[in-house]
Amino acid sequence: MIYDLHVHTHLSSDSSVKPEDYLAWINCTQRDQIGMAGLVFVEHYENNKYSGQPADDYRLLEERFGLKIFRGLELDTDCGHLLYYGLTSRLGNLKMENGKFLAREVIEKTDKLYSIAVPAHPGRKFTGLVSYMNKLDELTPFRVIEQLNGGSTMEENKWATTLALQKGFRGIGGSDAHYVTQVGKCLTRFTVPLKNEEDFIYHLHCGNYDAFCIDT
Repeated sequence: MIYDLHVHTHLSSDSSVKPEDYLAWINCTQRDQIGMAGLVFVEHYENNKYSGQPADDYRLLEERFGLKIFRGLELDTDCGHLLYYGLTSRLGNLKMENGKFLAREVIEKTDKLYSIAVPAHPGRKFTGLVSYMNKLDELTPFRVIEQLNGGSTMEENKWATTLALQKGFRGIGGSDAHYVTQVGKCLTRFTVPLKNEEDFIYHLHCGNYDAFCIDT
């Protein structure tokens, strides 16, 4: 079961693509070719609030296009960007300093909130782990990184892959799409079907997946 775990829609300030446009593109170009089963809309946490839609708003789109839709956030933290899967209203209880979340606090609390935090595009300078390696030991509660990111360079993804191998981190893949044609560039292949968002979070913790990229 193949998913793109990092897709931005018009609900993030840096994209203008509507959810249905991504879904239509997948059905026309990639569903039959590679077996894409769904995607995760990861919106930026902007102006101290989640900019995405409630889960129920996506149910009709799931039925219309035959694809699973899960939700997530991309958080700006003091150690780079984190993909936060498993949305909860309690996210607002997390501390912010200078407009950024504290990465260690986010990661430590994810289990209690039944969610998971994943460092995004780790090899990218300034917004990835590569610029915060001096703090890596503080962040060791995490066990998953975005190994392959469609918006990163080959060198950046190679760095993330090497880090995953050295530290024993599991790796996911996501396109980091902001335009329709970018979706599906990097993907995550799960070994089991995903029934819902809770199932998705459970299997992210279990490690039943691998990351890969395709030519688009």
